[in-house]
Amino acid sequence: MGLLKNLALSSILLSGSAVAADWSNTSISLLSGTDYVNPFGEDYDQTIITFEHVSGWTYGDNFFFVDVEKADTKDDQSMYLEWNPRFSYNKIMGQQSDGLVADFGIAAQINIPVGFRRIYLYGFYVDLKIPGFNFFQSHFYVRDDLSVEGTGFQVTLVWGLNIIDKLSFGGFLDYAGEEGDDTGKKEANLLMQPQLLYQVTKEIALGVEFQYWDPKLAVKDADTEQVPQAMIRWTL
Repeated sequence: MGLLKNLALSSILLSGSAVAADWSNTSISLLSGTDYVNPFGEDYDQTIITFEHVSGWTYGDNFFFVDVEKADTKDDQSMYLEWNPRFSYNKIMGQQSDGLVADFGIAAQINIPVGFRRIYLYGFYVDLKIPGFNFFQSHFYVRDDLSVEGTGFQVTLVWGLNIIDKLSFGGFLDYAGEEGDDTGKKEANLLMQPQLLYQVTKEIALGVEFQYWDPKLAVKDADTEQVPQAMIRWTL
């Protein structure tokens, strides 16, 4: 599948996810970095185009993104998708929360690395009201990676805050436990992508995203990936 087809598919999926939303935000980001870790071969440089969409609806919210990746060691692009729907206790019950817990409810997620086996996650979430943060979300999942036997767990944190006027700090952290058996195993691993962005205009932000993955792809004895990525984001 070529780059243009990947971009067209991403646009269609993002447009469809915005239907009947109470609110939504959609953006396109361009990221570029060097020395990404390849546990199975030589390291590589890479450019990534990310389509990202978040929206709220009557009973919860949705988060969805598509990465179209082009490594300098490959002729073709690769594609990766995630969809994270959540069902809100507050919205379903028609109430507001006071205090530390802003909301909680049921959460699910599907990870789709195109051409490889999918990963399904299901569990619950708790959103917290932390002073200074625009939002702070915690998710607790059962993780079912179809490429290995059995299930594991994953904890995901997502946050966003304004440091000063026009300068924001956000990102996510995933910690996944060991999964699989002697015939195939994924090691416990930590992936995080904090971002520091400066809002140049209402639509355009510039900054850096730091990708940390230990061990890369949950492969035993793989090197730790630590890659700063130049980033530009366009909010539609």
